[in-house]
Amino acid sequence: MTESRIGGFAAIPPAYDPAGLDRGLGMIAAAGFTHVELHAHMLGAIVGARLIDERLRPVQAMLARHGLACTIHGPFSLNLMDEALAPLHEAVARACIELCAALGSGVMVVHPGWLDGPLPEVELERLMGVERAALARLAPFAADHRVRLCLENMPPVTETVLDGSRLNYAIDPVRLAAQVAAIDHPAIRATIDFSHAWQSANWRQVDFRGSLAPLAPLAAHLHIHDSFGRPPVLAHATTADWVLFGVGDLHLPPGWGNIDFPAALGGIAVPPETIMTFEIEKAFFGEEVLARALADGRRFASLIGDPLDGTAARDHP
Repeated sequence: MTESRIGGFAAIPPAYDPAGLDRGLGMIAAAGFTHVELHAHMLGAIVGARLIDERLRPVQAMLARHGLACTIHGPFSLNLMDEALAPLHEAVARACIELCAALGSGVMVVHPGWLDGPLPEVELERLMGVERAALARLAPFAADHRVRLCLENMPPVTETVLDGSRLNYAIDPVRLAAQVAAIDHPAIRATIDFSHAWQSANWRQVDFRGSLAPLAPLAAHLHIHDSFGRPPVLAHATTADWVLFGVGDLHLPPGWGNIDFPAALGGIAVPPETIMTFEIEKAFFGEEVLARALADGRRFASLIGDPLDGTAARDHP
């Protein structure tokens, strides 16, 4: 066994109203987690791309009271490929970096930009260049605030992805790794989302483990949740329907889907002090799920960096 490369374990709170957030943080801390992952757009502390300090103080107090560090998930609407609103997106990104610094978070998860498609490959490459330029401008600001912007690999989330009317280059983790490497700045890293990669690998019919290998040395953060690796093939279905049919991005606790996490994580040599976040849907949040997730996390952490044989899922969808 190698020494664990994991620097902390995080969970997602199920509520953001003051009383609900406090209860959620208390349960996460009581289960033994070291971190919590907070969604920037749910805290209500950024208004018009400006950080409101007084809105942060209760959150700072809760984190201190429960002894939790945090990571921050950037807003889903942040899109550094949106040329028409580029100054506004960058202003919001800077405010989110300031939020990270105020809460002591060294990680901010960033979704690569979604685009209306179809697009010629040359245009997609040009827009990836727009994103790289924006991230290169943000990188020194992030570094000054001791924050790493971690680009996350994406899943084929809706029927609009399946029919090609919405695009995201980061559905391919290998392409995301190339984007992060091209920026070549220590403040620009990756979040590896294993369930997103599992869904993508099955949809694109590529090797799951192989698709993650180039991204691993660039990671500072991991998202762990389960699924069945099936794209959301039910047109116009609700997320409740997705759960019933086992399709789409379900955010299940590990063991509820069919990802073989030991096989997926074994030999994935992420850098030291990488944070492992359990990104589990709030409908499944509870003491038993948290306890099991942390036990799984500690077991998974012991496998990272060790080569393992085996398939990447128990049952191929």
